[in-house]
Amino acid sequence: ATSPAESALTPSQVTPNDTTIGAALQRDLAARLVRPSEYLGMTMIGARRFLTPAELAESDPAPGADRRYAAEAVEGAASEHLTSPAATDAICTVLKFGDPAGARRNLRVGATAIPSADQVKTFDVPGIPHAVGTDVYVGGGLVGRNVLFVDGPYEYIIGFQPDPTAKNSITRKQIAGAALKWFARVSTMR
Repeated sequence: ATSPAESALTPSQVTPNDTTIGAALQRDLAARLVRPSEYLGMTMIGARRFLTPAELAESDPAPGADRRYAAEAVEGAASEHLTSPAATDAICTVLKFGDPAGARRNLRVGATAIPSADQVKTFDVPGIPHAVGTDVYVGGGLVGRNVLFVDGPYEYIIGFQPDPTAKNSITRKQIAGAALKWFARVSTMR
């Protein structure tokens, strides 16, 4: 049987790639990615990527990422890049873990463990239990603003890199509001 999440997707929205995560997991993760109406009207650019646990660990610059993902029983991830006039790059990522405890552990470790950052400041994300907002600084300048949250065995991440030439940037309140819209939808998916 096809779940409501799977039936909402057209074949062109989910294109199995050559990773070892199965098509059912790819459909599940793709259905959970943020929608433009939830994320401040951003539009997708480039290809949607599906990552195996090994590919995810390889893309993570944190020391011991491969061991951490193995211990947390990560099953796979989906990610896509987005754009808007206020950001040079934005990202949406969904990771699925073997159990909710793995997702919660990864959130606690990954939210502020950013090796390239000089400083990471956290902020509250009202309305989403245990969510963490982060502002990432390098050389004294804001280079990223993110919100991370979990729901069951899934970890959700949205973030953007501010465009230094833009008159206005996405505020903490705006990204927290976008995360809350996203959470409201995905928290009803089972």
